[in-house]
Amino acid sequence: MLDLDHFKELKDSFGHPFGDQVLEVVGEVLHTFLRTTDAPCRYGGEEFALVLTETGQQGAVVTAERIREQIAQHAFRPRDK
Repeated sequence: MLDLDHFKELKDSFGHPFGDQVLEVVGEVLHTFLRTTDAPCRYGGEEFALVLTETGQQGAVVTAERIREQIAQHAFRPRDK
């Protein structure tokens, strides 16, 4: 499971369209770091479930950390319309 911390506060401060942009970026990151045999699924408002096929606990932790680092490094800015 993956959950975005402080997502409600982000949407309240910057608006729902910006929150949608953040979710799109997270989706792009997931598709970049997961294999075609894995399945990222949006589970709730800011929650995702990741099905990592043929992956043990250690591999899942490594994958999760790579995803976390990439999202943390991203400079989220509203897109021009």
